[in-house]
Amino acid sequence: MLLPAKAAFIGTEAFGTVFMHIAKLATYQNLGTINGEIWLTGLAFSPVMFFGTALGKRFMDRIPSHTFVLMLDLLVVGFGFRFLFE
Repeated sequence: MLLPAKAAFIGTEAFGTVFMHIAKLATYQNLGTINGEIWLTGLAFSPVMFFGTALGKRFMDRIPSHTFVLMLDLLVVGFGFRFLFE
């Protein structure tokens, strides 16, 4: 079985997420639901997001590819059950 590269999977997911959030921010800004205080709060959390990304990358580099795939499978199944029974 060919296992996907961990970084390629995470990178593709992050790329899609960035564009989704840009579209959401543009929509919220146009609707007038985001004010200056909210923008400042978001900017204040930026260092935390960068730290979390660096920490996650260190964790991901240490786990074997087959363990990464197993963890993803368990997450998908777990969320599937959550959606079924909620």
